Amino acid sequence: MTPDEFEILRTRLVSSGKKEDFTYWNMILIASHLFLRGEEVCNILLFNLYLRKIVYEDGCQWFVKRFILGVKRKGGSTTNFQISREDEYPKLCIVRNLLIYVHCIMCDVVENDRSPLFCSVCNLHCPVSKYTFGRILKC
Repeated sequence: MTPDEFEILRTRLVSSGKKEDFTYWNMILIASHLFLRGEEVCNILLFNLYLRKIVYEDGCQWFVKRFILGVKRKGGSTTNFQISREDEYPKLCIVRNLLIYVHCIMCDVVENDRSPLFCSVCNLHCPVSKYTFGRILKC
């Protein structure tokens, strides 16, 4: 997909104003940029978003430059990805979108860092199923 096609998809999902559509947008963005399978992106935990290892822009403690995201792979091992800010296409920047998403869900997430990053609409303790994610991708 081209950046223009991603922006069309973003507009379609984000303009609905529903939190679950913003969840799906973040899942699509992360999965496509990191070449993850549906099951891998669905099973990312809040614990795997290493917020303590955020690198900030020099002199600006509020301007995130990059951070580390751990993803549990097919074999059971965790692979760490360094995600950097994308200034050329800010609407497609994983750092910006993911930090906005985390800020939005923090009021819903239980104080357990082992909670899924992308929670099911029905149950906040369960991740979005790979089948639901696959259905969204087909739309």
